[in-house]
Amino acid sequence: MRHIKKYLVCGASGYLGSNLCDYLLREGHSVTGVDVNAWAGKQHDGFAFLQADLSDPAAYRSLAGAIDDDTAVFFLTGLSGTARSFDQYAKYVAVNELSLLHLLNALRTGESKARVIFPSSRLVYRGVPGKELPEDAQKESKTIYAANKIACEAYLEAYSKAFGVDYRVLRLGVPYGNLTGQAYSYGTIGFFLSQAKRGEITLYGDGSLRRSFTHVEDVCRQLCALAGTDETSHLIYNACGENYSLRDVAQVIAGRFHAKITYQPFPALEQRLESGDTIFDGGRMLRILPDPVTHNLTDWLLKI
Repeated sequence: MRHIKKYLVCGASGYLGSNLCDYLLREGHSVTGVDVNAWAGKQHDGFAFLQADLSDPAAYRSLAGAIDDDTAVFFLTGLSGTARSFDQYAKYVAVNELSLLHLLNALRTGESKARVIFPSSRLVYRGVPGKELPEDAQKESKTIYAANKIACEAYLEAYSKAFGVDYRVLRLGVPYGNLTGQAYSYGTIGFFLSQAKRGEITLYGDGSLRRSFTHVEDVCRQLCALAGTDETSHLIYNACGENYSLRDVAQVIAGRFHAKITYQPFPALEQRLESGDTIFDGGRMLRILPDPVTHNLTDWLLKI
């Protein structure tokens, strides 16, 4: 396994970044976080934070001391979202693509052997009803955000082939949960929870669309496994998780909060942007992390 001495978390103040910082510090590692937003989490021994806008190439000068050949750089900086990415396309390109290119150029010019770990998305795939998607499944970009992720994967490959930049990609399905002990959750699960607490969950269509769900602690474990692995035959990995339909998840949450479920037709734009079933084949990850899933979504939902 590759020996990593330092960890740099770009996008440390976001959902995934703050949880990853907490996870790494809990494991006893030295961590530097950087984000355009101020750090709102707990202060820890072994943790340093820099406030910087990584879409500005000048920001990377302040990171020179945080990156050396034994560093894992988790590049979690980015904007998420589907329909709104069309309204803010320039910002999405600047934050999601140019920020990564600035990092890759800094590594190239510094001849750094640091490893970049990049989170991609289920939204790069063309969904296939009821079938698990391997990493070489057909791709599709229905939003600017999905196009950003596809482009960033291509930038990483280009810099690797031209300059030897070391990288790994983890494609994420639906992360959920929180390591800070709060009931807050991100994305789909967080949306359902907030609706249920108001008494009603709304599903588009019949709720049969399926997703791969992964607790954020298991996401962090899998990201760290990619930081340390010696495997070189594959550079892109699907995150391992559990497969559920949206209806299945909504029913558990509705039962937990005594809420009702209503079904509505897809709005026209949402229907055009819908990716379909995106459930992952996690075989590659299982090769480097034999037990990647330690949390059960249903159990987690019943405890919050």
